[in-house]
Amino acid sequence: MELIKPKKKYNENQMRIALLSLNWYRRKDPRTPLGIAYIYSVLMNLKSRYTDLDVNLLQFDTKGNLSDVLHEIMVLVPDILGISVYAWNAYQVKMIIDALRSFEYNGSIVLGGSEITYGGDELNDEFSGADYFVKGFGEQAFSDLIEGMISGNDLSIKGVYKNGDKIGNLLAVAPTGIPNSPFSHDEIIPMISGDKFIRWQTQRGCVFRCSFCAFTIPSGNVEESDIETVRYELEKIKEIGTSSVAVLDPVFFLNKKRAIEILDLISYKLPGIKFSIQTRYEHLDTEIIAKLSSMNVKLECGLQTLDNKVQLRIKRINNREKVIDMMKELTDQKIEYETHLIYGLPEQTNQSFLSDIYTVAESGNSRLRVFPLSKLRGTELANTTKDGEIYFSPFFPNEVIQTRWMTGIQILNLKKFQRRLEDAGGQFDLGLLDSLLQKEEVVK
Repeated sequence: MELIKPKKKYNENQMRIALLSLNWYRRKDPRTPLGIAYIYSVLMNLKSRYTDLDVNLLQFDTKGNLSDVLHEIMVLVPDILGISVYAWNAYQVKMIIDALRSFEYNGSIVLGGSEITYGGDELNDEFSGADYFVKGFGEQAFSDLIEGMISGNDLSIKGVYKNGDKIGNLLAVAPTGIPNSPFSHDEIIPMISGDKFIRWQTQRGCVFRCSFCAFTIPSGNVEESDIETVRYELEKIKEIGTSSVAVLDPVFFLNKKRAIEILDLISYKLPGIKFSIQTRYEHLDTEIIAKLSSMNVKLECGLQTLDNKVQLRIKRINNREKVIDMMKELTDQKIEYETHLIYGLPEQTNQSFLSDIYTVAESGNSRLRVFPLSKLRGTELANTTKDGEIYFSPFFPNEVIQTRWMTGIQILNLKKFQRRLEDAGGQFDLGLLDSLLQKEEVVK
């Protein structure tokens, strides 16, 4: 069968590239994730130098029909197919690759994304039909790979592995700077704008080493967009007319001087738009809170746990006194904020988790989000948890089922509480908590 055989010879007059993004959409989500938009933006820049380069963006919902995905690729017949692989689409990506190869598709398949970044030698077998794996923030590496194919030069690019190479388990590539902004391409802007909602970032990387988190990388580097780029992107966001911006920076207030400069720009240019900012309570202080008190912001504060034994095990140390002080000050200043906690962590008991919730409530915080621990590829927790300590579901999102320290019924009760919280928009009271969790009752 010769249904879909692309050209074998690459050059700037012949190459057709397709980026495939299988997305796990939620309410308000833009059509195009910000990560794939950055890659598309870099390829559009590459196209300006190779004018006949044909760049295509294929986007589908993971809940959709995989036959539609396959059919689209078969009709397009790209010379290079780049696919972003995440926990939520890894299974579908494997099936698509196997199906393409069964139809004798002989184009180059290049995989990136977190499932690849945090994978090791097992990738060669798991994705046996792939040709290349790109680790880390891969915009420049993917662009370099394409240029190498065009020129016919020997491909030796940092962060790019051929199938069959020794890959190893650690991320070998540190952030190399945030590439050209997707906001600089008019055709990309509608893709990253949802229903009056947009995602935005001003930095990449994280200095912390939390054992459960896929943000963690060995270098510990944080790469920042320059302030001129930030100013330019804020102007573009203003033109879009959105009402809500989610800032993806995991440590926004790490560089306090820069953070305040960005807040000043937001206050001046977009005073009517709500910005949701992720932070740790320890990064806040009275000066930052005073600045936030006059802004339209919401803080998403990742706390995860206050239990000392659990904190040591997951390498996430919180200053309890500072956390409580900042909660009270945020409440006093009437700044919208929510606290995030994780249940099912190693060493964590049902009682210690309830204690964390009570501490949050007593500090004046009435908005809470709780999440089950998930097993993420490549994290220290996934690699070092001993047999019998934590049992995870094999299905995405690979949530905790039972642990040595929490029974299945306790975790199921917490999941029930989590759903009630979500339905209530994070609002809760201790009466609801008591009725759901104080006794180990059978979940109905």
